[in-house]
Amino acid sequence: MPFDRLFRVTNWACCDAPVTYSYYSLLTGHKLYVSNSELREVLQDGGGPQAVRLIGFGYAGDAGLDQPPRLQYGTDKKIIQQFSVVSSRQYFDAPRVFVYSNGKLEQSLDLRGSTTIFTIVLRYEDGIEIRIPVEADTLRSEKAVVPQGYSLKPEK
Repeated sequence: MPFDRLFRVTNWACCDAPVTYSYYSLLTGHKLYVSNSELREVLQDGGGPQAVRLIGFGYAGDAGLDQPPRLQYGTDKKIIQQFSVVSSRQYFDAPRVFVYSNGKLEQSLDLRGSTTIFTIVLRYEDGIEIRIPVEADTLRSEKAVVPQGYSLKPEK
């Protein structure tokens, strides 16, 4: 599906820096996602690649380790929304990314035939979680559950 329309470049980092995956659109040639793990996938009603939403999270490689990581949400053609996750955490203390719906925490979701409301969960090893609801194909930062000391900053 959409992964057939993306080209992934892996940057194997040095020392304790995270591995960075850069995803490029084969349709446009533009770099879309930068993530430190596999993209998460949410299937919605509609059919075809445009019914799939992709979620990436991570630091932008060695040059961007002093910048906050970004959460990216979109399709295989464009990023719809992205937020920097601002905190005092260091790049080596990155969360795992999940999608949550109907009481289940998953790597990917198939929401075809049901409501397309779900939550993106960023879970740190120490149990801290950030939860960002997705409703009407929009990340709802105003409804996010963000612990003290963390914030979501919209990016263009």
